Amino acid sequence: AVQLALEKGWGVDKVFELTKIDRWFLSKLQNIANMRKACKFAGSLEALAKDSPRQRFRYLKMAGFSDKQIARYVGLPSNLQGEHQVRAMRKRYGVIPVVKQIDTLAAEFPAQTNYLYMTYSGDADDVHISHHDNDLTPMYKSKILSRSASNLDSPTFQRRARALSTDQNFENFATARERGVIVLGCGAYCIGSSVEFDWCAVSCIRQLRRDGFKSIIINYNPETVSTDYDESDRLYFEELSLERVMDIYERELPVGVVVSVGGQIPNNLAGPLRDSGANILGTDPTDIERAEDRHQFSQMLDNMSIGQPEWSVLQSKEEAVSFSNKVGFPVLVRPSFVLSGAAMRVASTESELKNFLGLAADVSGDKP
Repeated sequence: AVQLALEKGWGVDKVFELTKIDRWFLSKLQNIANMRKACKFAGSLEALAKDSPRQRFRYLKMAGFSDKQIARYVGLPSNLQGEHQVRAMRKRYGVIPVVKQIDTLAAEFPAQTNYLYMTYSGDADDVHISHHDNDLTPMYKSKILSRSASNLDSPTFQRRARALSTDQNFENFATARERGVIVLGCGAYCIGSSVEFDWCAVSCIRQLRRDGFKSIIINYNPETVSTDYDESDRLYFEELSLERVMDIYERELPVGVVVSVGGQIPNNLAGPLRDSGANILGTDPTDIERAEDRHQFSQMLDNMSIGQPEWSVLQSKEEAVSFSNKVGFPVLVRPSFVLSGAAMRVASTESELKNFLGLAADVSGDKP
């Protein structure tokens, strides 16, 4: 409400009189409101970058604006394409974050702990970042990875469902170990997504280290074992967003990223990371989506002649009530792209169904 008031033209003094929030904090919020207005006023990415582009982009990033937000404010498509355009332009002008080390010793002694984060409020990295000229990333564009839905029952799909491997030979296995592997953690604990995913991430990290691979964890939950500084070779205490994961990926240049041990948040990032150029280790993102998208999963079952109960993807409460009356209660309500049964309920009556649908929409608002 405070930010909205400032963006609608309320002054700092007026907001202070109503809220008693210190003017210093309100002035910082006012700066953010002014930056957002400037982006919207520009109307396009080219207009935003017309004058002093490097300075503009850096100020926006220092204020906390994501590439996705900037894309939306300047009128770009609200999808991965718009975010990619902003990312490409700011990188063209040299606006990239630096890696900093959290000082856990209050500057009394040099801090050697493995707590790292990325920021635009700096000019140099606190840790050494390896630079590699050659590409060790296995290529996705292979015949094995055909994305044709009509081939779901083909021998090619069956082989891919059992295991996925690449024939590309790394020029040097030691170099692959040195580059290491990024493991995405689980993020915040919540009902249905908790310590089991942290156990998976820690087990993955420990196995990588036993096999001699540099392990890089990205997670922001201090309650997890994966964020203990001595569990991995590098710990990035950072948000699990496409932008930040790609920032770290492009700095570390790992062999690939493991998304399958962190729960739903990393799973949702699998496709966008692949489309951004990251190598996903393990199950192909296309198959992750096929397992979680109701239409695709049902089509796969049909192609494999596996029976399934009557179901429907519903976009409104009215459609859900109509379908439930058709098949009869009780019915199972579950959103797509949700692990561990979050928002999954068994509704025995029409009133229960309506209540549960509201909860499911809150958990998975962009998926039916």
